[in-house]
Amino acid sequence: MIRQALRITLLEDCVFSASTATAGGHKALDRIPGQALLGAAAARIYGELDADQSFAIFHSGRFRFGEGLPCCGTSRALPMPLSWHHYKGADPLQPESNLLEPDRVLNLLHARPDAARQPVQLRKGYVLDDGRWLKPQTSLRLKTAIAPETGRAAEAQLFGYASLSRGQQFLAELQCDDDLESAMQTVVDSLAGERLLGRSRSAEYGCVQIERIETEAATRPGPTTSELHLLLVSDLALVDEDGQPTLEPRPQRLGLGEGEIDWKRTWLRTRRYSMWNQYRNGYGCERAVINAGSVITFKLCQSLDTTALETLAAGVGCHRECGLGQVLINPDVLTQERLVFKDSIASSEVPDAKRPDDPLIAWLESRTGVRDIEIDRLAEQMSEHFMTQIERARRLAGVASDQWFGPSKAQWGTVLEAARHTPGERLFARLFEGEKACVKPSAEGWREELRNADGTWETLAEALAKALRRESENKRIVELDDREYAALVRRLARRMLSQVSVSSQRTGEGGRS
Repeated sequence: MIRQALRITLLEDCVFSASTATAGGHKALDRIPGQALLGAAAARIYGELDADQSFAIFHSGRFRFGEGLPCCGTSRALPMPLSWHHYKGADPLQPESNLLEPDRVLNLLHARPDAARQPVQLRKGYVLDDGRWLKPQTSLRLKTAIAPETGRAAEAQLFGYASLSRGQQFLAELQCDDDLESAMQTVVDSLAGERLLGRSRSAEYGCVQIERIETEAATRPGPTTSELHLLLVSDLALVDEDGQPTLEPRPQRLGLGEGEIDWKRTWLRTRRYSMWNQYRNGYGCERAVINAGSVITFKLCQSLDTTALETLAAGVGCHRECGLGQVLINPDVLTQERLVFKDSIASSEVPDAKRPDDPLIAWLESRTGVRDIEIDRLAEQMSEHFMTQIERARRLAGVASDQWFGPSKAQWGTVLEAARHTPGERLFARLFEGEKACVKPSAEGWREELRNADGTWETLAEALAKALRRESENKRIVELDDREYAALVRRLARRMLSQVSVSSQRTGEGGRS
């Protein structure tokens, strides 16, 4: 089997819909479907191929356009296995990081949960081999159709697009059988460069940069016995003995021979959707699929040989040409009784970015001052840190992601106004001290609690005060004079206002302004 990895960088927001429904809320996929890559390649080379070539590449399943999954460098993340759980109330992430804590993750393929505690399934996001948890960022924009007669908003035609936010990177893998090796280069050349993917490509969505990269050799199947564990890397579409869609993954339907499913150690989630064919201007047949991340355990009558394992690794089920049916066979994330992650690169080992020797940067620094640039960078780092704290507090409080949580736009606006009109030497007291303080630990939004690494608790208001205290351990704040300190608070407040505005679009509550 020939493999080639492609890194996809989103230059604009991209819309990949979870369904083609036109009523109700719009939901976006958190990955790039292989169907989008197949369509992009077909649009450029389908007419140049003869009938046999086009069938082999785009219809036979012998050439497979894998789904684009979140990545870090050349490491592709895996869907969160549905056999992974954590106890309710125990955050599986390490404090102040996106690293999963192995001792807090229960792999129920092997572990039995404590009867006195409630296990909760880890469903969302993706995991790297070093234990980092990745969750692709999405955004929602509301739009309205324009009536051609008046040039104004059409009546009762409001709609929204949920999209993957620009700037993110995904890694997809193209696969083909050995006899199609010559076609691999043709397909890669058709995809490389700037391309348009997803819906609403004629508007402001869909521009991506695709580049060919080299990755590590594919993971070989783990040791196999008559007991087989499969992790679905992509959705799986199956048919029964009569050719009808089915959601029951019997081993015979995956080409595994005689055996049975171990339902006690199998975790499945499913969905249904219909594909829209732009060329035919209509819907295709409805697909019933088992979701990526599902875990299936089989008890086979006999172990699989090397040939059967290679066939299974090339994909199973229907619609393999667009990336469905990709599985991992007995991967470490399932077979380990106690999870062991690879060591991640320490931050101290990452080289500092060098200042480019560019005349434009030198001119900008002469106009704005290096100090102002440093303050802006510090404000950006603090805003990202505080948004992380708010999300951690949300998880600890058990508040759903579509519900408003934390300080509102009005509260951050009050902080911004105080920084505009209060001298720097009195700004901290204006924000945090006295009855008329802008940020009170008892006020709604600011009083949400956060658990520190040492086991103590503090409110979001106390966390912000600690971050902005003039006598803090952060030397960069201590070194600021009064004017620079006020500028830092203003820029932090503006960035948080921007972040809250994005969150308010998601929750639909307007930030409680």
